[in-house]
Amino acid sequence: MTCNNASRSKKLSPPRRRGISWQRHIFSGINTDSGGIQNFFVEYIAVNPAPASDQVVLNRKPEPPAPGKRRPGVRSEPPRYILVRAGSFGPQGIIFENFAAPRELVWNKKENLLFFKQSILGPSELSGAIKQSSVIYSLFSDSRRKDTFAWNFAIKDKALLNAHLRSRGREWFCSGAYAALKGSVKSNNDQAAFASGPILSYSESFSSKEIPSYWFHISAMHLISKITNGDIKNSCVIAHSFQKNSAAVFLNLEGQIITFKPANSRKYAHAAGCTRTDGNLHWNVSTENKRYMLDIDMFCAPPEMKLLGYDSPAGKGSLLSVFSGATGAGELRLYRRLKKGLELLVHADILNARCEYGVQDIKE
Repeated sequence: MTCNNASRSKKLSPPRRRGISWQRHIFSGINTDSGGIQNFFVEYIAVNPAPASDQVVLNRKPEPPAPGKRRPGVRSEPPRYILVRAGSFGPQGIIFENFAAPRELVWNKKENLLFFKQSILGPSELSGAIKQSSVIYSLFSDSRRKDTFAWNFAIKDKALLNAHLRSRGREWFCSGAYAALKGSVKSNNDQAAFASGPILSYSESFSSKEIPSYWFHISAMHLISKITNGDIKNSCVIAHSFQKNSAAVFLNLEGQIITFKPANSRKYAHAAGCTRTDGNLHWNVSTENKRYMLDIDMFCAPPEMKLLGYDSPAGKGSLLSVFSGATGAGELRLYRRLKKGLELLVHADILNARCEYGVQDIKE
């Protein structure tokens, strides 16, 4: 595995021809009526888009053999589709999905844009709309039924930290944690606009021949010092892993970049995982390198999260089930190694963190 703090911007690439690719954006908006803050996400997923097809093929389990028959049942065909998925987090949050055939995906290399069904994805713009008729909750209340979700905004990148992992044919890139957005998100008559200044915003891309069997993620920009009680400005932390018991960590503390790379430093101790504690999901990371030691504890309530599924390109009903939320809270401790003992450099509360945990599963 290689991990590094990647360049400040990453050029948009077309989805891989065979396998799974996705682009995700998670951001905050302000309800224009109530003034409340809402966390949203928009993601674009391509599963086996080549060769281009006019049909959507979904991921299904193979049919079992007929009773008393030795020959196998009907084999499932590998899935092929384009999916645009969007919505909001929280107890009243909803998820909208729009499937399209691979042939409806258009890549404009000159303008560096991807065109999906009713959606545009570019490094500096996002727009689209999804309609569906069976939504239970509104984005902002549960008093009315909603059936349309639309987004249209421009992005001016103000990333503090870029993280990059590459391992065994898969590649992951995450950029956080500020962005200046101009535009809005609408759900029928409800609307959320973006603040004039930088707001919470993460962008993520993933590409692989196959879905990972494990998914662990933490990212946060809202750090409050427990020593001074003030905000730790221009700071961000990102932790990610595709395997149990360890995670790569990328940390920006007021301009100082610190990384922890478990795969490249086996002589140091590393631990990471997600468990259920008192009804909440609990993420923990303990890692070290030659100069520093880091501990992160993060909690998020399941009702604040959404369950997102990512199909295996091989089919057979297999998928990666990910619990995803944007209201995680916890603590971070950073120590500096001394000749004798440790020096506590940072002890901070973390608020409004993005937290994700997932494992490979089989569809019922």
